[in-house]
Amino acid sequence: MNTTPDNTQSSEEPLVQVGDALLPVGPRLHRDIDGGQKYLVLDREGRVSTEEYFVLKARDPYAQAALEAYVMAVIEAGGSGTYAESVDNMRVRWAERLALAGPGNPEEGPKDPNIHKPRQSVLNAMKDPGGTYEVSKRA
Repeated sequence: MNTTPDNTQSSEEPLVQVGDALLPVGPRLHRDIDGGQKYLVLDREGRVSTEEYFVLKARDPYAQAALEAYVMAVIEAGGSGTYAESVDNMRVRWAERLALAGPGNPEEGPKDPNIHKPRQSVLNAMKDPGGTYEVSKRA
């Protein structure tokens, strides 16, 4: 990816080249802003994932295309038909949710920390991949 000014437009708005496309500079993933994650992903034993991950939500307007591409990748790789079907069923449910609730904004920046206060224990767990975290309700 390369950030470069676009000399073909009248404005001096910088653009980012992604593949063959030139796109306007905008927000980045949270991990690229502050080195942290937006979401905490735990396995069933309460361990923080040591693998990098990418969370999609049902109201993300880009999620449908991502899930469709994922299903096609499973099919092309000769994966399980029932697995591909499960992912495709999720895509259908998400499409229904998107139609009912409208799209979210995945490009929205971090929330105001004065209004949306993250729990310190969650922030600490995010900094400790492979560590464990006890899930409890907020008081």
